[in-house]
Amino acid sequence: ELNVKAVRFLSVTDDFVDYQVKPNLPRLGKRLGSRLPALRAALTMVDGRDVAANVRAGRPTVIDLSGESIELAPEDLLLDARSPEGYAAQEDRGYLAALRTEVTPELRLEGLARDVVRLVQNARKEAGLDVSDRIELTLFAGGALGEALERHGDEVAAEVLAVKSVLRSPEEAPPQPPQGAHTERHELDGMDLTLVIEKVQESTSGGHG
Repeated sequence: ELNVKAVRFLSVTDDFVDYQVKPNLPRLGKRLGSRLPALRAALTMVDGRDVAANVRAGRPTVIDLSGESIELAPEDLLLDARSPEGYAAQEDRGYLAALRTEVTPELRLEGLARDVVRLVQNARKEAGLDVSDRIELTLFAGGALGEALERHGDEVAAEVLAVKSVLRSPEEAPPQPPQGAHTERHELDGMDLTLVIEKVQESTSGGHG
């Protein structure tokens, strides 16, 4: 559902993200008063991962404030998770999820192939086909879209129940739908796609007794 290629589980001790530490003003405002700016400055100097570890364990964090040691409970501090470069990370109630946001050329081609699967599946419905009907599929596409279909054509055919799948250049797309076929034209990432679906007629056999 998320189009995630691989999943890796991290331990809570893994130094994957950094944290910006801020004072919880409703709890610390009255207690520290005019020393709040000094606390803010001090918190910018601490190791956010160490503070996060304390918070997770329910331990206090000790901050040196103008020569005085100030003990701060986990509830006194707010943690803002900062994603590593190339990732989007979110932490909530002790759980952390990080998504690598780099889209490699290979991943882009896979994504284009998945988009084609979605369009063909929708076209099957528009054509009134049953979910179990087999089809012959002709795709007219070029550029990166054509490359994606060359690389992942077998997977596309398997997903859409195509017993035969043909890839042709977009210039060969028929101006009129073939007789008895369902044709649709789409645009994916600025590239033209024409798909032609033909239902495979089941053969029947009979005998003489």
